[in-house]
Amino acid sequence: MYLPSLPSLQANPCAIFNGAAAKGKVQALALSTLVAVQMLKALSAVSMSASMFTLSPLANPYLILGVLGPSLLHLAVFRVPALTHLMGLTALDAREWRVVAALAGPVLLLEELLKAVERLRDARKANSAAAHA
Repeated sequence: MYLPSLPSLQANPCAIFNGAAAKGKVQALALSTLVAVQMLKALSAVSMSASMFTLSPLANPYLILGVLGPSLLHLAVFRVPALTHLMGLTALDAREWRVVAALAGPVLLLEELLKAVERLRDARKANSAAAHA
């Protein structure tokens, strides 16, 4: 990444925004992370309680199209020079895409963890209701 060195960031945290290339890189990372988080959350929303890993991705083809469309548009912003310039972004390299995945991935894990907790809670309620009946 084209970021100022750490000592200069300690002296002036806003130095990361100096220069169009650095600003475009930071904005591209932020936008890509937000897009990835939202697309993963959308995929996770195929069911409110069942894990997305237990359901077929084709269970809701409209959801797949709804995630694929914006994802392709987002990638086009980085691959079409006119769009990249228009948005004021800088293309990300493979390392930076891994950073995006590392930041967005835990959100999916949290969503799945919350679903698992809900399933356990519902099972306990059902067992408690059956024991009292």
